[in-house]
Amino acid sequence: MKKGLIMVNRCVLCECASENHHHLFFECPYSHDLLMQVEAWLGLRRLPIHLISLFKWMQRKKHKRHWKNKWLRSTIVALIYHLWTERNKRLFSGNCRTSDHVFYILKEAICIRLDSIIPATFRNYVV
Repeated sequence: MKKGLIMVNRCVLCECASENHHHLFFECPYSHDLLMQVEAWLGLRRLPIHLISLFKWMQRKKHKRHWKNKWLRSTIVALIYHLWTERNKRLFSGNCRTSDHVFYILKEAICIRLDSIIPATFRNYVV
């Protein structure tokens, strides 16, 4: 510990490798599993597996105003948020959740957030 900071060298999600942003987003088996679940839910084949590439992919989708693009972008942002939150929960409180549980929470959050913009005829498609 240095100046009140906890120094972590190992990834707290998989405990298999050194933690850095490349590993955490999405080389880590835990985060990669979440990414695969998101891909399946969104009906996509392959999302970029590096954070910068993912942001560039999202930027290209930004100009299309269809509700599905808002769903895609919101889900990716939520994925990053929930991964970081899970990492911090494990690091600071020792609480661990499975990737399936985190994905369930992510889906619930997205469905609540997008409920107002998704046409009623497509709500079953998203859930």
